[in-house]
Amino acid sequence: MGDCKFCGGNAGILRTAHLECARRYKRGKDRIVFLVWHNGMEPNTNFKELKKEIASVAVNNFVRDKELQSLHVQGWARAVRYSVQKGIYTARREKKLLELADQFSVQRTGKECRTAWLRFEGGRRKEKAKEAERERQRRLEAEARERRAAQEQCIQTIAYGYVPPLNLDVRLPFNFMKSEYLVWLFTNIMYQETYRRSYWSRGERVFEAKNVLLDTGLLGITTKHMYFAGPKLSFRIRYDRIMAFQQYRDGLAVQKAAASAKPQQFITGEGDSWFLHALVVTLAEMV
Repeated sequence: MGDCKFCGGNAGILRTAHLECARRYKRGKDRIVFLVWHNGMEPNTNFKELKKEIASVAVNNFVRDKELQSLHVQGWARAVRYSVQKGIYTARREKKLLELADQFSVQRTGKECRTAWLRFEGGRRKEKAKEAERERQRRLEAEARERRAAQEQCIQTIAYGYVPPLNLDVRLPFNFMKSEYLVWLFTNIMYQETYRRSYWSRGERVFEAKNVLLDTGLLGITTKHMYFAGPKLSFRIRYDRIMAFQQYRDGLAVQKAAASAKPQQFITGEGDSWFLHALVVTLAEMV
């Protein structure tokens, strides 16, 4: 007859434990792990009461004191894995996990803890990178709103008959005429020209147009001209020489009146094309 290793009673022939005692022992260990990772991660955890509850569970389910530390480690590692699985990588979560480890004296150098924590730190770094990108995007959106408001105010002011001058503290590569002044300056503008050609194919004449990027530089809008200056090209276009304006999703094309003139395109990006079109059309009507 063998004695039960849990309660000490008679376990029966060739048995070391009662079935019910073994079940209680298993449930007790699972309960302790659950209490550590679940209750321990609550926002306002009372660790003193939590430790009392864990001690009570251990006593009532044959869990020995020397086994508790291992269960604390399992509970903490499970809390970390849960955070990883749910994608919870906030600074508050990280602080709570460190507090939980400190309360139960969990050393993060063990294999199970180290693996779980490395995964959490990896996710935390990714979350920080995402937050930095979200912050950058919010900043760009705020700058875009401010720029849009300034552009709308400029158009409204011109509509009332007054063209506000743009005063800059930098030296520009433009030689303005005495009777004009700068109204707006665009940067990083791509300048393109449209080249057309025709050829015969299978007895039919084919017309083809191709946009060629020639330079990137500054585009200055004054009361009388459009000025462009880049590393390769510099020129100005008088408003009264422009026959047509064509707004695109990301820029503006102008067509001068000369029969041999090629369409000239200024690529601003989607956010500023409407403003460039409205500005030059309005100023051209005032010349």
